[in-house]
Amino acid sequence: MFNLDEIYTGNCLELIKDMPDNYVDCCFTSPPYNRERDDTYEHYSDTLKDYYTMLVEITDQMLRVSKGYVIVNVQCNYYNKVDFYRYLGNFADRINGTVIWHRTNPQPNGNYDKEMGTRSVINSFEYFICLKDGKSFYSYGKDIFNNVIQSTVNPFHVDGHKAIMHRDVCTTMLSKFTKNGDIILDPFFGTGTTGVCAKALDRHYIGFEIVPEYVETAKKRIYCELSGIDENKVIFGKSTKTSKSLF
Repeated sequence: MFNLDEIYTGNCLELIKDMPDNYVDCCFTSPPYNRERDDTYEHYSDTLKDYYTMLVEITDQMLRVSKGYVIVNVQCNYYNKVDFYRYLGNFADRINGTVIWHRTNPQPNGNYDKEMGTRSVINSFEYFICLKDGKSFYSYGKDIFNNVIQSTVNPFHVDGHKAIMHRDVCTTMLSKFTKNGDIILDPFFGTGTTGVCAKALDRHYIGFEIVPEYVETAKKRIYCELSGIDENKVIFGKSTKTSKSLF
């Protein structure tokens, strides 16, 4: 059995096998994007040879253990696009809907080809694939929820991890697709944004993370949230920034 509000260090594909069916209310996660440049993580090699199989295996397990939505955040890129589109086809009958995260300040693209007169299209959005039973797609609450979220890229990073999800985006997703008291599993817990936002919203989390250094950062961030400490000053060394509306 797994304790609530705890992070387990290890390979999520092994840890999740010990979790009973329908154990959590929601799975929310952002797997590595499999960038062959391998320039995102200091303590993890983002170069899986069979990225597709990994995505399928962890999604099958998340669908088994979750009573509600399984929400998978992926940025489709040059290196993973074939595997990602195969992944969508594999789960076509389980996808209830998609939320798009439009990043309003994506990394600029400088590869202009003078001879051809072309430039690569800037990749300025990410997917949240919401899986369950392939039927109706709904969110909680009376307010209308459009399936496009807009925000800047997260301006805060820690040493060794350049892909921390924007906290406002995570908060929006969890508030719309989970309820107070729900248990949320994140098998790629990273530096703990899911846990931080879960506690801020009166939810519970269970985290799996293979990199011990990220586990320690996640614990510090969650401690800051529970203690009323501004994590942006303590963890990231910057003052809090207020984001504009996400819709």
